[in-house]
Amino acid sequence: MPIYDAIVIGGSAAGLSATMSLSRALANVVCIDSGRPCNRWTSESHNFITHDGENPAHIKSVAREQLEKYERTTFIDDSVTILEKRDVDSIFKVVTEQNGEILGKYLILATGVDDGVERSSIKGIERFFGNSVIHCPYCHGYEFAGGKAGLFLQNPVLLKHMIPTLYNWNKDLTVFSSIDALNEFGIDELKKKGIKTYTEPIIKLNGDAPYLKSVTLASGDQIDLDVLYTILDPIVNLKEQIAQLGVEFGEDGLIKTEKPFQNTNISGVFAAGDCQSFMRSLVVSTYSGQMAGVGVAHSLQVSQWSNV
Repeated sequence: MPIYDAIVIGGSAAGLSATMSLSRALANVVCIDSGRPCNRWTSESHNFITHDGENPAHIKSVAREQLEKYERTTFIDDSVTILEKRDVDSIFKVVTEQNGEILGKYLILATGVDDGVERSSIKGIERFFGNSVIHCPYCHGYEFAGGKAGLFLQNPVLLKHMIPTLYNWNKDLTVFSSIDALNEFGIDELKKKGIKTYTEPIIKLNGDAPYLKSVTLASGDQIDLDVLYTILDPIVNLKEQIAQLGVEFGEDGLIKTEKPFQNTNISGVFAAGDCQSFMRSLVVSTYSGQMAGVGVAHSLQVSQWSNV
């Protein structure tokens, strides 16, 4: 069985960027892609120069096509089930559903996150998520500037950041949160700025997908909105398997990494993209993926130099 120089788990922006860095460093690299990136829900990507407004699936397909010319690069479209590091030789073993065992000297985790769309109790959210139900105004706020915006968050810390941020794009703003979180922010201040508040949970989304028209509250009331900002329940993909490797996670639930090369606390394991960064965008993921790839490539080069 061949032993790759590096195994990259994840075939979206971070994983593809890491794969390209390694490919151009003459490393034998395999990239495992489950085909379920978190941005699969959206039709447009923004704030990525030369790619503004492009479908992220198209950006990914172009990257895959460009990587095909590197003869030492292998792609496997499959889902990972097991991650292990062998004690005898520190080789990483990755087991996939269809292709069995894959061995590598280094491991780059670019697994991304599961936003929780399919776990959400809000009826119809999958019809709008990533298009008019979003979490990042820097990615999509421009398209909804001046419209009716809603913010659905329970976390008081995030609320303090998001309300002033969204007010930049949308003065017609409605906040859906708990009374405690609203009081902590300051309801009087919100009223002075004309920001409406509701403490009832949102149970349903209405509109002609992907365009949101209104949200339905538990009381049955409908509130007209053009866009709803929310953070659901993002969880790092393969979190249980990653934790079994001994990789440390931060209080935010993301993988802890060291800059600049994205290494984790486990020797030979690097992480890039959304699984290790709260700032989620194609640019950030691409950058961290490149740095992880360079970090692994440099480690390989130092090892080869020492063994000559």
